[in-house]
Amino acid sequence: MADTPTGWGRLTSALNHSTLALSATGRGGGTGYGTGFFIGPGLVLTCAHVVCPDGRPAAMVEGMWRDSGGEQHRLSFMPVTDTDVRPFAGGTGADLALLRLSALPQGHPCVALSRGPGDLEPDKKLYVHGHPRHAYWGGDSFDLSVVGVSRHRAGAILVKAIGSEVWGGVSGAPAIDMESGCVVGVLRAKQPAEGTGREYESRLVPAPVVWDSFPELAQVQHLGLPQLDEWLDWLSDAQLQQANWRCSGPDMTDYMTLVREATEHSGYLEALASSLRARGAAPRMGDIYVPVRAKPGHDNESPASRCMPVESSALAGGAHIVGGPGTGKSSLLRAVARDVAEQWLNGSLSDYVPVYAAAPVLASSTGPGGRWDPFAMLESAVAADLRPALALQPGRTSKSPLARAFEDPPFPARKWLVLVDAVDEVQDGQLRDLLEDALTKYASTPHLALVVTSREWFWSRGIEQAGLESLRLCRLNESMHRALVAKCLAAFRLHGEDMVENFLRELAARRLTDLAMQPMFCVALCRVFAEADRRALPAGRGALFDTLTDILLAGAARRETAVDVKPERLRELLMTHAGERERPNQVPLPLDSLIDHLLDRERLASSKARWSEMVRTHLYGSGLLTPNSPDEQPFSHQLLAAYFSARYWGTRHPQPGPDHVREIAVNCMKSHTEDHALFCAEHIMTTVPDVVAALLTSWPTSRQRPAAVMTAKLARDGAPVPKHLLAHALKTLTRWATKADSPSPPRTSPSLPNEPGWPQWAAAQIAYLEQKL
Repeated sequence: MADTPTGWGRLTSALNHSTLALSATGRGGGTGYGTGFFIGPGLVLTCAHVVCPDGRPAAMVEGMWRDSGGEQHRLSFMPVTDTDVRPFAGGTGADLALLRLSALPQGHPCVALSRGPGDLEPDKKLYVHGHPRHAYWGGDSFDLSVVGVSRHRAGAILVKAIGSEVWGGVSGAPAIDMESGCVVGVLRAKQPAEGTGREYESRLVPAPVVWDSFPELAQVQHLGLPQLDEWLDWLSDAQLQQANWRCSGPDMTDYMTLVREATEHSGYLEALASSLRARGAAPRMGDIYVPVRAKPGHDNESPASRCMPVESSALAGGAHIVGGPGTGKSSLLRAVARDVAEQWLNGSLSDYVPVYAAAPVLASSTGPGGRWDPFAMLESAVAADLRPALALQPGRTSKSPLARAFEDPPFPARKWLVLVDAVDEVQDGQLRDLLEDALTKYASTPHLALVVTSREWFWSRGIEQAGLESLRLCRLNESMHRALVAKCLAAFRLHGEDMVENFLRELAARRLTDLAMQPMFCVALCRVFAEADRRALPAGRGALFDTLTDILLAGAARRETAVDVKPERLRELLMTHAGERERPNQVPLPLDSLIDHLLDRERLASSKARWSEMVRTHLYGSGLLTPNSPDEQPFSHQLLAAYFSARYWGTRHPQPGPDHVREIAVNCMKSHTEDHALFCAEHIMTTVPDVVAALLTSWPTSRQRPAAVMTAKLARDGAPVPKHLLAHALKTLTRWATKADSPSPPRTSPSLPNEPGWPQWAAAQIAYLEQKL
């Protein structure tokens, strides 16, 4: 670290070996002596008056450089031209020159020029190394102290410093300060200070003038130049910030590494890996991420043709991302954080430093002493998100590199990119107020750029005042869905187009294509497919959804906002929540009442309201429930509501009787009840197959046909159906098919039992059932 004595000594030593003594022979016979320093490959910066002894560029310039091993090298330069010098010209110019070596000496170093504003505060200590024209011509060091700005009457802006007597020959020497560790000025003149005894005044050309005089230095003073990288590696984060070098110092590098690791994993991805029999490594977000599309506005009525890919750079100015559960909102924010972190770690310049925070964690955080402090809240939420990544690196310190960092810009004229996820998951009124106040503060802070996500439109004073652009995420189109499937299967070690085609056929056969259009469910379904012995989805949608919901609940348990409740208890809660809505003439209990009734023994909070908030946040984090959703559909997909409701029905009817079986069979013929009925039918097939057999062989046909439809549809879904029941169903459907008045079978079954088209549908099932038998 360069702000330690050892680090400072290393920097001053490096500066010493970066300077060289210059001598210039003028075209009119005059000579000039001074100091130069390496500022790029084969480039040396000095003062113009050093190489213009006769008021014009010298005929010849030579240099003497001593390397770090003590060996001296005589260096020659290309002819100096008017384009290489910026003469002082009576106080109207900069008095700088950029020299080019004729031959590049091996292993020469390079200093870093400060990119800061150049306002050197009074009393700032400077270290200068030059080559005076006396016994210490080989190199001498000087300590100076800044007095302030010095403005020439002709316009030149310099920095005045006092301290050591600076001898002739030191003009052009570099000056560094401990605060930035970079060259902040070039010494150009000295004179005795009037009335100050032994003190001497010196004037320096500040670094911003150097940049303005030679803009081409940006082509060599950049990350990736080995000599410069070596210098910058010695600097601390504070020094890099002071010098406005946008690169990762030790602390920032640690932070960006943690951000990259944290964004590569999320709760449900880790759950996917832990549930694999092979116990393979978790898939990384970068391996499966497919760029999402969005359209302007927060409503869902704009035409799909307006959906455009969302680039990370497009969010840098701030945005409000709206999208349903599992549509990729969190993955998008993670991808943005990962991309920006990668830029920093790869040495690319970025105008932003990413920080990711889950809104429920942010709202629950407090400042010192429990008081409201939005910056301390953000620091706490970011630290919580990075904690799992930190735990994966034994021996790493838990010290936050961002302590009190958000109160100031990460670098001058740069911003923190604050990514706040799932703002609508905060339902508690008091916490929601705290969150809104924090968002308002972030949105109004000039050095923060705010991006938030929610499942539905989330009104906030801060969001409204900031004028954040609203973007609604679009469903995956067919090509994006296929790309996501290919990436997911490859992450689970299944490669090739044949695997992709097989998986897509399985989805279509189980009527799961719509569900798999949501990225979260698609990834989980790919994992289930990859785990299957025969590279097929589990037999029956019930077993499939058992596994799918286990994965999502396990993912929620890995989030920072998770509650310590056994998954089976949460499953019971979800089943009751869905099942009570299906019971006729039943007013369902609100979710908070169910939590109070079913999970009171597990309560970890002092108040029931706070406990309900914690459990709801946990369930929202699973992606199974949607906050601020209509009472009639609280689940994130209708199939989830049908599944949990059917599982609840199964607990209330462990041995369904004939009346219940007939009701379910008829409901299998109604499009609006079909999903729920088929989940119930799987329970019926495994518990009371004899009742189904009785219906298939009974009279009249009004009982046989619904039972045959139920049996055929279960078989189509891949559910295990006894062969003797398949045979009875085939017989019934074959007789029914003789009544078809059209040879063309419908693609789907009719919507109601009394609608036309059932004989044609029956005819379309015969070949499949015969194959199953």
